[in-house]
Amino acid sequence: MEWLQDRPRTDRIGCAGMVKAFLRASGLRAGISGNHYGPVLRETELPMRSLLTATAVPFVLLGASLCASASAQLSTPQEGYVRAGASSFSEYCSGSRSYASFVDGSYIVFNGNDVEHRAAGGFLMRRLASFPFFVFPSFVEIAPDGQTVYVGESSTGKILSIDVPSGSVTELATLSFNFDLEFDVDPGLAYVSASTGAFGTNSIHRLDLNAGTTVEVATIGGFSGPLTVNDFGDVLVAELPGTFPFPPGGTRVLLFDNADLDGTSPLTSTDAIEIVAGLNGASSIAFDRGNEQFFLMETNTTASGFGSLLASYDAAGLRQGTVVESTVFAGGIEVVDSGIGTRFGPFQPGYTGLRFSESDCFAQVPISERVEIRGARPTNTFDGPGLGNSGSASLTLTGGIEGCLLYTSPSPRD
Repeated sequence: MEWLQDRPRTDRIGCAGMVKAFLRASGLRAGISGNHYGPVLRETELPMRSLLTATAVPFVLLGASLCASASAQLSTPQEGYVRAGASSFSEYCSGSRSYASFVDGSYIVFNGNDVEHRAAGGFLMRRLASFPFFVFPSFVEIAPDGQTVYVGESSTGKILSIDVPSGSVTELATLSFNFDLEFDVDPGLAYVSASTGAFGTNSIHRLDLNAGTTVEVATIGGFSGPLTVNDFGDVLVAELPGTFPFPPGGTRVLLFDNADLDGTSPLTSTDAIEIVAGLNGASSIAFDRGNEQFFLMETNTTASGFGSLLASYDAAGLRQGTVVESTVFAGGIEVVDSGIGTRFGPFQPGYTGLRFSESDCFAQVPISERVEIRGARPTNTFDGPGLGNSGSASLTLTGGIEGCLLYTSPSPRD
């Protein structure tokens, strides 16, 4: 296959991209997935396995529910969190894209034609490589040292490695309908979810990032979906239904113990531990390594079938609370690591955050954006006598975690 560099950008798909976006918003094959920790972040977008006849719904019937105002805020942070900023991805509404972010907010984006490095505001910094023909993006992953980019596409199943300094492209492996990639805790290895078997099955493969060899370690039911890896090397994967539309409560999260993933024979769902159940869908899972928690984007959470809900869970799968609710399809969770050991949570210092993407590409003015969420800060209000005067005073704390203490230290008087 020929790889081109620095060629003019080609037009992205139109109608086909809109159909794909509709299927994504409806929950087919889970949609966007992503996770992260460390010096790089990443979002993965939907690869397509097939178009089911059940999805051939006349778009005219959906027009009223799909035409939201582009100026409206699509998501609402819950108590203890604030929206810390957003950047536009609306130019990608006409086609497909996967991206992976650096901590500074710049990102690598793969739109099916080109692999580009863009600044946080979208300015094109460098085109790393171009494809000779359009392919459906599956994922983008940046190596921890920032020197290699891994790109997956589901049209031919190729997984590529791109050397960032030189831009050279290597075909690393082929896994049919690959969906998501996550680095293992062991350097040089990663796990990939892909529909390499029968329709409606999801296989997990361990990929040697140096040799390009793959070993199938598990096979579960349903469409291929998002996965992540915890601090111990255990694999967490969303088991999605194998039918469309997804039945309510039909999605769960399974944990495969690292010790069992030896590749001697593929494991099944009976070998895993169910840690989350009763979900309507799942587009993204991100484990916050070092803080014993993970984040999951549940999809199909509203009556329209297009809502999403971002929630936090402890390492064992106990739900800790809701972070954000969105009226549209959302995914691509990225943990923005502070590097100083802080933990993301409600009313926590805003050094650590979450990024995710949300899209309403069927609106009259299509909108897609990458949103950043941080912990809200409690505010303390003093009411009492002025400086140098005596009398009663009151302190009012707005926001904060119930049951916690507020410490005050009066200034010494001369």
